[in-house]
Amino acid sequence: MGSLNIRPATARDAADIAQVHVVSWRETYAGLLPDHVLSSLDVAARRQMWASALSDRDTASATSAFVLEQTGRVVGFAACGDQRSPEMASAGYDGEIGAIYILNEAENNEARGFYERLRGRVTGERSDRVAGVVLTEVAYGWTDLRLLTS
Repeated sequence: MGSLNIRPATARDAADIAQVHVVSWRETYAGLLPDHVLSSLDVAARRQMWASALSDRDTASATSAFVLEQTGRVVGFAACGDQRSPEMASAGYDGEIGAIYILNEAENNEARGFYERLRGRVTGERSDRVAGVVLTEVAYGWTDLRLLTS
């Protein structure tokens, strides 16, 4: 498997993050989303978006991003920040993890079990329609972040 390392992302990671973003979507949603949607994903556009997000002081102060390296190569990333949902904020969830993308070659396919072993609670579900296909996102929450370190 190789050594794993998690570190804060910088603007220099934008190209690697963009590559992981697009490839992981194609791996994860193959057979679920139409091929034309997946083939239209653009690494260059994602690189520009991530370069901006990681170098813009206003965006960077509201969002923290981390990369997962396997033997020195970026194979995943995560982004977190302030809670964007007023309903979740009023329920006591001040922040959120907005994205976790990991290439299949390095991925733990038991993601929900991972959150549940960390004592996360399902706090909501949301369905989005993408290219005529309904995808369901599940939100996990922790009211006490000390649960993640004990």
